[in-house]
Amino acid sequence: MRISRVVALIVGVLILCLFSSCAESTDDDPIEEENEAPSEDDNVMQYPLTVVDDIGREVKIERKPERVVSFDPGATDILLYLQLHPHVVGVDDYSSLPDEMSGVLRLGGAVNQDMEGITELEPDVVFTIDGMDEMMSDLAERDITTVVLDPESFADIVDNVHLVAEVMGTVDRGQEVVSDMEEKVGHISEITGDLGEEDRPVVFYEVWPDPLMTEGGESLIDFLIDSAGGINAAGDAAGAWVEFSHEALMEIDPDVIITPFSDTVTELQRGDRAGWEELTAVRNERFYRVESGVFGRRSPRLVEGLDEVAQILHPDLFE
Repeated sequence: MRISRVVALIVGVLILCLFSSCAESTDDDPIEEENEAPSEDDNVMQYPLTVVDDIGREVKIERKPERVVSFDPGATDILLYLQLHPHVVGVDDYSSLPDEMSGVLRLGGAVNQDMEGITELEPDVVFTIDGMDEMMSDLAERDITTVVLDPESFADIVDNVHLVAEVMGTVDRGQEVVSDMEEKVGHISEITGDLGEEDRPVVFYEVWPDPLMTEGGESLIDFLIDSAGGINAAGDAAGAWVEFSHEALMEIDPDVIITPFSDTVTELQRGDRAGWEELTAVRNERFYRVESGVFGRRSPRLVEGLDEVAQILHPDLFE
């Protein structure tokens, strides 16, 4: 049984906030060390321009955006990969920012947006996620342009990089980011592509511990596991945010368990989860904590997660 989109959004926010150091910087933030300003594109964008966002709206961008608010951790990542950090003036509470952006304002979460703060920043565009209808309505009343990102696959993330790059007038840099992503994914997939089914471990990814939840087939987690040379334990389930019973887990008996929760690892080490000690993954001590802000992130950072899970599943192939 799948939970509702609203509950999924809230759970996702909790995961990001509690277990991915959401408001802290990371060592892998994609800002150039020399902090250079983004270069001008060879292809100069002509404004005004109209784009179509992920919920099918035609959005008119009147001029090249100079001031941007991101209410989506994935969009924030994309802006950083595009080297557009000088233009980011505000973000949601869960975006990961490097130390040099510590002065950027935090403007709330899924249910408590600082609308006055957003308005005072006078953004040319606000990037946000699907499901923020009330916020988008309020911003429309204030004549603030919004662009919605809602990727569900790796191909969608690629499209989002192109979309953000087009809105921001840096299409050449967008293509560079996409080419780098596709090259890294292609490299890993080439190595794992010849693995037979018997060499692909069955992997259970824990999205949420209680109720136990995972991601099913055709989800981003499914893409990561498959590309890294594994088999998703919930691959036959429908999409993301799938509740998974203890009985189903026992029946599938995964070879590897991956989780963003340090408490889960501690519980499995101590044998505090009744019945789990019988699982092959637990008996062989093949359970791993990963950074949820990277693994499964709906942004170019997803590729970092792919590299990590590939090394977990096949350390002999990815030393």
